Amino acid sequence: ITDDTRIHFYRRPLERLERVAPFLYYDANPYAVAADGQMQWIVNGITTSDRYPYARYGQLGDESDQRSPFPVKDEWVNYVEDSVKAVVNAYSGEVHFYKLSDSPITRSWARIYPDLFEDISTMPESLLAQTTYPSQLFHYQFDDLWIYYHMNDPMYFFNLEDMWDDADEVLGPVIADGKAIRFSNEPYPLILNTGDFLPEAAASTQYSMLMAFTPEKALNLRAMPLVYQDWPDYGKRVVLEVPKGEYVLGPEQADSLIDQDPEISSQFALWNRRGMDIIRGHTVIIPLASEVLYVEPIFLRSRQNAVTQLSKVAVVFRERVAMADSLEEALRVIYQEIETDRPQTIAANGSIVAPTATSASGE
Repeated sequence: ITDDTRIHFYRRPLERLERVAPFLYYDANPYAVAADGQMQWIVNGITTSDRYPYARYGQLGDESDQRSPFPVKDEWVNYVEDSVKAVVNAYSGEVHFYKLSDSPITRSWARIYPDLFEDISTMPESLLAQTTYPSQLFHYQFDDLWIYYHMNDPMYFFNLEDMWDDADEVLGPVIADGKAIRFSNEPYPLILNTGDFLPEAAASTQYSMLMAFTPEKALNLRAMPLVYQDWPDYGKRVVLEVPKGEYVLGPEQADSLIDQDPEISSQFALWNRRGMDIIRGHTVIIPLASEVLYVEPIFLRSRQNAVTQLSKVAVVFRERVAMADSLEEALRVIYQEIETDRPQTIAANGSIVAPTATSASGE
């Protein structure tokens, strides 16, 4: 202990930030990053109001966070904005608030506390490259609001004819009788190529956040909202919709195909008889142009030695199912099945002629 020694009384990032700027709503998922040789905590700060004129009220919060020892309280609001990136140095406790919004509410707080906020342009590149979109805000925007307001037709909106619902998935341990627990498919990050079926961005690949929706009281896929998280395209929101009248498997239906596959179900039964717990991982939805690929990790855990290990990877594509030791192997099995089922034409000399593509006009 020296004269320069300091004690941190408020060590948790959220607790520390709330002592400094309690007027911001903080995302319940702070995350640590390594930047410039130091460990930093990044927390998304959201400006809110419950007095915005003629705006719909909603609940901002994370239900799963309520089970934590230090839950972030929910708020009923009718105005939300991704406004601040807060950074806490894990060693020194130094706090920085980087302002990325110039809305009236953010400007007001900046005028009240002129020395508190720094412009986002001053944020070090090592930190800026690791910022993420607030998952709770993304959930609120699409699961609470966009499920209604995507309907442009007045009669559709009045009758709520095209309501959406967040998709469900099988997640967690498989019970002894083969049943599993279903949860809502929450927003999750993935890297996507841009410029094809997605709007172009400064980078050819974008670290994105995606969520799946089905029609209300149905299981087929209806839409996949996503948001870009890499600068300078950070915050750009895109909605991929399945045209009405077309049918694409939803996440829960893909999980059902995995359950119904004879080889996979027999393997699950064999593991269960050997005293292994089967744990279904998060179903990852990967959009591929006009098609969708589902990937689900399968974990095993011994009932005697509770160490969870990745055992298999299940893949669903074009209503075909494969499970293998790796994603590459599972995709290879699916590809071989597609090639085997591809229609073939026999030429006059007995040789096989590969099918050719035709235009939409039939020419």
